[in-house]
Amino acid sequence: WVLDNNISDLGLGLTFAVETDVFGTMQEVELKPGGSRMSVTEGNKDEYVQLVAEMRMTRAIRPQIESFLCGFHEFIPQSLVSLFDEYELEMLLSGLPEISVSDWQENTEYTGGYNEDTPVVQVVRTLSCNQRWIDV
Repeated sequence: WVLDNNISDLGLGLTFAVETDVFGTMQEVELKPGGSRMSVTEGNKDEYVQLVAEMRMTRAIRPQIESFLCGFHEFIPQSLVSLFDEYELEMLLSGLPEISVSDWQENTEYTGGYNEDTPVVQVVRTLSCNQRWIDV
């Protein structure tokens, strides 16, 4: 709305600072140095919107992003991520959309008293592709 309308005479009182939740407490965060003392005008509103978007989508959630990346890089080292495109990364993280029962049979090592003739193993082999999906 701010970008599409003239804000000169609206008296919004916007500055280059926003209130945001910081670990459960509302705090004023400057979008740039001295931002709490800088008014948003018709001439600088593009920069304001850009900085607010950046704050909300990156800086405000930086700790969560860093935690996610730490765990992600335990699975796929940072030096290797660039080797994959988005489809290959999805495959690494999610696996194949369908289970190949024949591949499963050829590569299964049975333990704990189970073998290929155990009734539960036989039941899984008889399920259709749709029946193998479990809604959680």
